[in-house]
Amino acid sequence: MPILTVIAFLHWLVALGVLVWGLSEESPFLIALAIATAIAGILFLAFERVISLLTDIRDAVGPKIHPDKKSKAERIGGDEENFDPATQSLKDDLDRIRAGLPPIEKPS
Repeated sequence: MPILTVIAFLHWLVALGVLVWGLSEESPFLIALAIATAIAGILFLAFERVISLLTDIRDAVGPKIHPDKKSKAERIGGDEENFDPATQSLKDDLDRIRAGLPPIEKPS
């Protein structure tokens, strides 16, 4: 995520500006603010690195798509080994709507 790197560099740029301002004004508050902003930039850079590592790990061990595996649309089509009563209920409601009948109200 390059946007986090850009944000980190912007934090460092702002920290440098505030540090120069704080040193010229001899204000401990502005110097502390510059230090805190620089630390925030470091945290953004570290967060970007963590996100990129987690993305790499996800891509390396994530589920692979197998050609013999059925898609979700094929499973909804009425396959007996993957029968789901909720899916069947939705399918029945869709059939009733297509036929022009209102769906059956189910008690909650």
